[in-house]
Amino acid sequence: MCPDRVLLGSSGAALLALAACSPDIDEPTVGCEKLADCPLGEVCDLPQRQCIPEPANRILGRFSCDVTDDLEQEIRFPGAELIALVESTRVVLSIGTTCWISSGTMNRPTMHLLWTDPTDTFGFTLDVDGTQAANGGRLAIGPYVPPSNSGALVHVPRDQYVATTVGGFIDLPPVAVGRTIEGYVDLQMIEVIPERGLAGVPCPRGQADCGRDRDIDGPFATFCFSGPPVPAYCTRACDFDSECAALGDAICAKSGCAPPECRHTGLCLQPCNTNADCIAPLECILTNAEPRKVCH
Repeated sequence: MCPDRVLLGSSGAALLALAACSPDIDEPTVGCEKLADCPLGEVCDLPQRQCIPEPANRILGRFSCDVTDDLEQEIRFPGAELIALVESTRVVLSIGTTCWISSGTMNRPTMHLLWTDPTDTFGFTLDVDGTQAANGGRLAIGPYVPPSNSGALVHVPRDQYVATTVGGFIDLPPVAVGRTIEGYVDLQMIEVIPERGLAGVPCPRGQADCGRDRDIDGPFATFCFSGPPVPAYCTRACDFDSECAALGDAICAKSGCAPPECRHTGLCLQPCNTNADCIAPLECILTNAEPRKVCH
């Protein structure tokens, strides 16, 4: 290392020191603040301020958006720089982010974030609890299990779920309608099973255990559902038993809710006589609206 200063009174020693002096070879690495700070094939791990190799089955990066509560007036705010490497698909999400807040389910507001690639074939949606988003900070993201208001889904093409979150976080400032926000996501993803999940089968990994069929224009596809304290299980919305037959001889158990309050009148569940007919931790019960016993 070269000295910062050399005292004039010791000229001989000074000349000797300067002659032997050479610039440092290992300079400290400057931390990254954005994707452009990193070489090709690497991404910026913003909390650590380090460039790291693009990790498999992970989505991370910065984004900006205008928050709205009106889907008819939603705004795509250019400013995303997310890298998604899911299965064999690599996508750079750079055209912007759509953020909106809905009333959610069970009177729990939800903040929805949507990213798409320039060809509109890769879609990535993330739901965050609206009350937590209003306070801002680092929010943990787990498996996608409605109506927990947390988790993300990737669909490629747009009618097929291919991956869902198993962990990660999102950093947000306090969120409010009309506000422009900047945030950061780092999500660990897991592959969704290719076959359709059977009704009444537990789904501890969220949608990953319930199948890829998104069925955008038709009735709801099989999804992972949990109504605490009931453990999460695969099911689908229904009105008739015939709509559940393909999901392991399930029946349409009436929920006690009907249109217009609910789009459908029941959920596909497994019929049973005793707990031995159900997959633990589900139990054989008789509900208020359904005269037949079901695994729930």
